[in-house]
Amino acid sequence: MLSTQFKPVLPFLFGLFICTHLMGQNGGATKTLSVQEGQVIRVRLLEAIDSKYASAGDILNFETTERLEIDGATVIENNARVTGSILRATKNKSLGKKGQLDISIDYVQATNGINIPLKFTSSQEGKGSSAGVIAGAVLVSPVALFIKGKSARIEKGTEFNTYVARTTAISLE
Repeated sequence: MLSTQFKPVLPFLFGLFICTHLMGQNGGATKTLSVQEGQVIRVRLLEAIDSKYASAGDILNFETTERLEIDGATVIENNARVTGSILRATKNKSLGKKGQLDISIDYVQATNGINIPLKFTSSQEGKGSSAGVIAGAVLVSPVALFIKGKSARIEKGTEFNTYVARTTAISLE
């Protein structure tokens, strides 16, 4: 039997044992790593985008194509979530005017849950030639004036190189 003088200390010792056990072998120490500005992050588009249906402000979903390790620690997982947006979407029009899509890729989620800012913008145009349509209308038929240009489209699975916008500290346990 334990002496009555030790009984009040037992819950404290038990709590101390549990806390040190839960912290793991490194004593709960965190490791801070830096993802450097300009670091290349390769990403893949998860759904097709078409200027015919897209609107400025629409959110775009991407995923990373490989993991990023710094000093032996994984900072960004393969298939990590990457978010972007549509900056401008112009639908195709008559007279052969082509559609246009301007997109940005904004951030990637690190293994600790924080978002690392990325820099990337791209502009895609559909196919079409308003000059050719107008010339065709003058030479052949006014019906040619109603020919539409093509929508701008970026296919699902298209890959892009993005870049870390600014050096970001990542704390890992």
